[in-house]
Amino acid sequence: MLKKSCLLVMAVLLLAIISAGCNKAVNENQGATGTKSVSETAKKDSTAFDYNQQANIKFFMHVDFTQSLFEQLYVNPLKKKFPNVTLELYRKPVSAVDKSIDQLLASGTIPDLTYTSIYHIQYLKNANLAEDLNPLIKKNNFDLSRFRPEIIESARQYGEKGEIYAIPVYNQVSALFYSKDIFDKFGVPYPKDNMTWPEAIELAKRVARTEGGVVYRGMDAGSLDRFAYPLSLPYVNYKTKKSAIFSDDWIAITKLFKELLDIPGNKQSGGSPASIQQLFFKDQTLAMAANQVGIFAQVQDLFDSGKPMNFDVASYPQHLNAPGKSIQVDAHMFAISPNSKYQDLIFKIIEYFTSDEQQINATRIGRLSPLKGTEIERNAYADVSAWKGKNIAALFKTIPAKLVIHDEYSNIAIKEINAAASRITSGKQDVVEALRQAQENADKGIDSLK
Repeated sequence: MLKKSCLLVMAVLLLAIISAGCNKAVNENQGATGTKSVSETAKKDSTAFDYNQQANIKFFMHVDFTQSLFEQLYVNPLKKKFPNVTLELYRKPVSAVDKSIDQLLASGTIPDLTYTSIYHIQYLKNANLAEDLNPLIKKNNFDLSRFRPEIIESARQYGEKGEIYAIPVYNQVSALFYSKDIFDKFGVPYPKDNMTWPEAIELAKRVARTEGGVVYRGMDAGSLDRFAYPLSLPYVNYKTKKSAIFSDDWIAITKLFKELLDIPGNKQSGGSPASIQQLFFKDQTLAMAANQVGIFAQVQDLFDSGKPMNFDVASYPQHLNAPGKSIQVDAHMFAISPNSKYQDLIFKIIEYFTSDEQQINATRIGRLSPLKGTEIERNAYADVSAWKGKNIAALFKTIPAKLVIHDEYSNIAIKEINAAASRITSGKQDVVEALRQAQENADKGIDSLK
């Protein structure tokens, strides 16, 4: 009997100890009302973030687009997730890439967040406007594997030790746009997906002619440096600090470019986005244009005006020694200033704008995503009326080539490459002579910059 009584007392004591421990744990997580305290939970939860904090973020739009698009893509979505954050917009003051940054800084404005092209990251680094984002990526468990690998790989080239100075938010892809009316007029079959450049050039010859006093041009492929983009040829040897444009590869691609320009009417096509837009949209005398889709936004303007253009797209033509590749990566990026006091907040904003939901919304209106996945591709241009019924799948049948770094040195070489193309098309020099002179001129320019 005594033994049973002792066991009963011990059991009661044990229950009391357990109950006291449980009550203590509950009380530590309860507020005055007996419910869990949000503030206490936030302290213990390292992933908790206050989306209601107030901030006025200086936003530098280094790659410009319309006010209505700015509000649609950024201002309105931001209000839903970050109701007390405002974006103080600063547009690129002048067209020159480096001078626009200098002019902004000279005015006393240091942006917190910059929207720029992957081509311009080096300029932001030079101006101390781009922070290495690896620490914030790690802190927020931000998954870079969601992005197209060629974009992340290209962005990392601007770092010497794996740094990444900007996060992609939109992506430029390339395609072959063509006027169905011109092909119908001359009874020539439409371009097909997966054509090679020699095949595309032969097709251009079939629709290049003058009829009724109107010159119909076969194709515009942009400038020589852009035509060579899929090959990712170097412009500069950074070990020797000399240009690298007098090479067998550059000679071969320049000869192919000359073959394209030798088609009647093509020498006068210009190669710039402005000339392509004039010939393709306004004059409608250009049969084909191979370029990034961003310069073809006017198809919607024509549709809205009640005069839709009868166009379609095929996949970007491929160079024989770069199968499956199109124009180099041209992603639009977010960079955070090292001096911004809002770095953590801005990274959360970037995380929001690169979420699946926001990326699909943007893709539907034609701002294509840097994320990979069929769901993203299925939504491309879904809400853009001018693209209804078009061969949108063609946009994703090639992969952007790896970016060759653009900086002060490479830009000198690129300028000389295109100057060489002008001398070739005017008949002043042959390909070898023009590229040899381009190499010499570029070396002098690089030496003076050094």
